[in-house]
This record gives sequence, C-alpha cells and structure tokens, in this order.
Amino acid sequence: MFRDITPDTLLRMLGKPIWITFFALVPGLLPAYAEETVSLRGVVDVVGLRAAIIEVAHSVPGKLNENRSVTRLMHEGDVLKPETTPGQNFQLDLVSIDAKQMKVTVKENNVAKDYAIPPGQGAWAFPGTNRLALANAPISDIVDLLSLLTDRVVLFHPQGAAMMTPQLVSRWTNNVVTKTQVARVLEMAWLREGDGVSSTPVGNRFLILCPASLTNQLAPKWKSPAPGGPPIPPFALHNFPEAAAKYRDLTGQPAPNLKLGAEPWIYFRTLNPLPKTEASWATRTLLEWAASVPPHTY
Repeated sequence: MFRDITPDTLLRMLGKPIWITFFALVPGLLPAYAEETVSLRGVVDVVGLRAAIIEVAHSVPGKLNENRSVTRLMHEGDVLKPETTPGQNFQLDLVSIDAKQMKVTVKENNVAKDYAIPPGQGAWAFPGTNRLALANAPISDIVDLLSLLTDRVVLFHPQGAAMMTPQLVSRWTNNVVTKTQVARVLEMAWLREGDGVSSTPVGNRFLILCPASLTNQLAPKWKSPAPGGPPIPPFALHNFPEAAAKYRDLTGQPAPNLKLGAEPWIYFRTLNPLPKTEASWATRTLLEWAASVPPHTY
C-alpha cells in the first residue's frame, strides 16, 4: 500500500517544496537472521542534525536459541556494543551517513560494511534530495529523534503507543532543510496514522505527544514548574515500575496506583540535564497519565 502527501498540502504548512512517499517494506528485502544481523531503520540529515537509527539482532548470553534486538539512534562516530553470546564480542561503529541514498557505512569489528533502506516502489518518483527516511523504526527511537529535532523533552502519552510507526521517504528541493521542517514531517505522518497522534509544545522545554482526541484535555492543564533544584543527569524510563522508582528517588513520594489489570506502555528520555523540579513534574505527569488509562486501551 502506498500513500502520498501532495506537495500542495506541505507547501501550505512548510512553505517549501517537499514530497513524501509512505511505503511498506517487503519482508524479503530484509537480511535473514545471523549471529548479529544489522538493519538500517532510519536516517536524517538536516542543518544541525545527522543521525541514523540502527538495529542489531543478536543472541542472548546463556540462553540457548533466544534472539533479541537492540536499536540505537546514533550519530557519526558513535559505537554500539550489544550484549552477545559469551566468548564473542561485537562492536558496531557508525562511520558515515548518506541520507540522500538512504544508507550508512559502519564497521563491524573493524570490517567496513554498508547498509541501506530499500526504496519502495515509487519512492524515487519525485525530484529533490532525501533528508529523512524511516523503515520499521521503533517508536522510542522516533520519540528521541523528535526530541532532537524540536530541542524539547517529549512527553509521550501511553495511549499513543498503539499508533502505527510511520514509514516514509522525504525529499526537499530547497538546499537548506531545517530541523523544524523535518519535525513537522514526522508530526504530520503521525497525525495521519491510526487514530491520529498530535504534538503540542507546552512551556519552554516540553512537547506533549498524544492521541489527537486528548490534546484539548491535556495541553490546557499543563503548568510548567519553575526551574529549580540541582540538574538531573539524562535518564530514560521504559515502563511504569521504572517511572515510579524514579519519582520516589526524585521526590521521596509514592507513585499513583494503576488500575487493576493495567500495564501501560511508558517511554520517556531526557537527552540533556533537567532541573530537578522539571524532572519530577514530567515523571509525575507520565505516572498520572498511565494511572488514568483504562486497561487494554494502549
């Protein structure tokens, strides 16, 4: 299935020529599983940001025939060392990113290799230079990407986890493409997927990402706390217990109780130090959202 966003629609929003083609990858185009299988899940190259989303599938130490995968939003020069089979070491160094061709060059244990996102049918039908491509990228990595593009901390509502991950190729004819323009592409893609997920800046530092049906309920209630307290180093929360433990660590107070049977999906990451009052407020907000979500609605 292929869907296009017309240039006219994006011209009205961005004021620059741009084309996006949504596409589904053919499973046969992906490499078969090996001891460590590397896949490129996304690339972006705009003023102030060049990054790639890379997945490594690997075996788990001490657990026969158990395979897992890890993904990272990486910059050129970054290193990824997933946990691997005992006695084996695997290191991936990201050498270079070529967003125009939707590919990266890496070193796997010092052996140079290239990986690319296979272009879907019609993906190259429009003129311009590719600056953004996503293919089966995990939601958490796209949230991190949106945070880098907007220079804001993303607060992701648990009910938004049910959304589909956008698959897209984006091309611009203008020479200079900004982080703001690419962020708008991501936001528009999410708004079109599933029931629609919208993004709303709140205060000077945060951005709410939630189902469009909840935007008018959540955004007006936001009250940014005054920055204060010592800076809290960057941290990530992947589930409710981690968020509850972090909140207790920050404030000494217990977290809200979940509804019976609820296991909400939570992801939150700060990429830079955050004042303690704001880190506490953000964590509390996520916990309250999770506690308010009825079971089986995320």
